[in-house]
Amino acid sequence: MSKINTQQLQFNSRLLVQEMEKRDIALSYLGSSQIIVAQHEGHIEYIDETNINMVPYVTKLLLDNKYYTKKVLEANDIKVNQGEEFTSEQLSECIEYAHKIGYPVVVKPTMGSNGIQVHMNIQNAQELIDAFQEVANHICDTFFNKILVEKQYEGEEYRVFATKEGFHAVVHRERANIIGDGTHSIEELIEMENYRRMNPRTTCLCTIKKNEIMDKYLGDK
Repeated sequence: MSKINTQQLQFNSRLLVQEMEKRDIALSYLGSSQIIVAQHEGHIEYIDETNINMVPYVTKLLLDNKYYTKKVLEANDIKVNQGEEFTSEQLSECIEYAHKIGYPVVVKPTMGSNGIQVHMNIQNAQELIDAFQEVANHICDTFFNKILVEKQYEGEEYRVFATKEGFHAVVHRERANIIGDGTHSIEELIEMENYRRMNPRTTCLCTIKKNEIMDKYLGDK
């Protein structure tokens, strides 16, 4: 078994490994794979990025799929915003549903992260069609990965982590933002902020994405 090189790990995995090292948990790779073996007081845990063998496969599927997660929360009397999933062939049904729940709506893949292909503040059918087709062109339309349409609400965003033992943590997720200095352009300020965040990376903040969605948002300002 080979020694762990934390620089080769994704950031979340690196944080997990660093915390285990502080607790004197023996760590190594499983053969030539990137699967980490953690051993402590006779217990062995296999870790693939942030996936561990303590989490059942079905539970992982539910967590990875935003629509499934929504349904599980709803079944346990936790309020969620209205939303439904559609295949790439169900554009007309999607338009009908958006009209039913009312604009603005959000369109995104049921499986994804880091805000990739998340289209917000959609105000009418044409904007919905454009967003729907954009997402459909970027995902592999399968049983597990479809297109999710949700009612959009304004508010602050929080990420909640809880265990069955009752431990929990809450983090406030701020919107991507920069502060003008009267000298640099918006693009330059974004590049400066991204450099600050990643050199070296010490937090869970990702880089600010520069794409057509950001251009559209700024064009409205």
